[in-house]
Amino acid sequence: MIRRMLLSLACVVCVLLATSAVTLAHEEQTWTPEKVSALIGKVVKKKMKFPVKLSTGKSFEMVGFFYFKVERVKGCLSHTERKWVIACLMKKNVGKQPVQTVIHGLTYSHRYWASKRFNGRSYSYARFMAKNGFVVLALDLLGSGKSDVPDGDLLNIKEYSFTIAQILLSLKTKKNPLQRSFKKVILVGHSLGAILSVATLGTFPQAADALVVTAWAFAPHVVLPPDLLAAALQNPYVQLPPQLREDLFYFLPKADPAVIMFDNSKIADQTPRGIFTQGLPLLEAMARGNANDIAFIKDFSRSNRIRVPVLIQLGEFDVIAPARLADQEASFYPRAPKVKVQTLSTIGHSFNLHVNNRESWKRIVQWLR
Repeated sequence: MIRRMLLSLACVVCVLLATSAVTLAHEEQTWTPEKVSALIGKVVKKKMKFPVKLSTGKSFEMVGFFYFKVERVKGCLSHTERKWVIACLMKKNVGKQPVQTVIHGLTYSHRYWASKRFNGRSYSYARFMAKNGFVVLALDLLGSGKSDVPDGDLLNIKEYSFTIAQILLSLKTKKNPLQRSFKKVILVGHSLGAILSVATLGTFPQAADALVVTAWAFAPHVVLPPDLLAAALQNPYVQLPPQLREDLFYFLPKADPAVIMFDNSKIADQTPRGIFTQGLPLLEAMARGNANDIAFIKDFSRSNRIRVPVLIQLGEFDVIAPARLADQEASFYPRAPKVKVQTLSTIGHSFNLHVNNRESWKRIVQWLR
């Protein structure tokens, strides 16, 4: 008797779970015209996969996230499934604006550019820029986030610049997952992402129309302590412990503890060892800083081959790329038609994750306009 009751109860539970699953799936997929219309003025996010190849010919997928502001919904109101709604909105709203392709730094993913709100404050660079008339493509570099994870020794500065260039050049044509072309492509890099951005445009000068460098300086200084660099070479992928990330990335008087905790628990990612292996001579030359080293830095980084306008932002309390180096930095881009160096007060290395992030964001918008 009891056994029959248990079996009956199990059947009821299974039916309820199946019904709930169908109901939830239906609710998630069903969009009404009113729901679509409510997106006007809001920023929408769309995940896309980009096929890329390394110089060896090996193929991988790099994931990117498009952020764009919805201004037109006509023609999209009849769709009831989210994927078709978003696809339609992208077709109606994306293409004429400049696109910012943003490259994250050491032990981050695209989420550095698109963190969540805390205590009523936005920490999303991507959403801010989308509201200011740009389309933003935030990439997960190979080895991080949602992208493929090759052997950590396969990925270095050369390979990253090669794969980033493939995506940038595809945005200038219709040969991309979006099947839309952009007249203006802007490359924005943070820290290590800035090094990769410089290497990309120094090697593929037609890949973008402007370069924004944040939280990085080539001027001679010690970037990371030798013991940290030695530790980084022990594993195929580098991860940093929470306390070290806090020490390196934050100016505590301008950081929300909840953001730091979220960064370490949800945003923190990994970086391939190949970056350090190939980049070590650059860091050593920067630490020495004699005349021959400066020439080497310009040549190795390819900053002396940049031929687009450059904006550089350095933070006052950034321990990795301090603002005290600002006067020297423009000289590392001798062929750029214009170079603007801005210093940001009372901010640490991870600009976007400080409470005063708007100073950086607004000045980037002003410069680009």
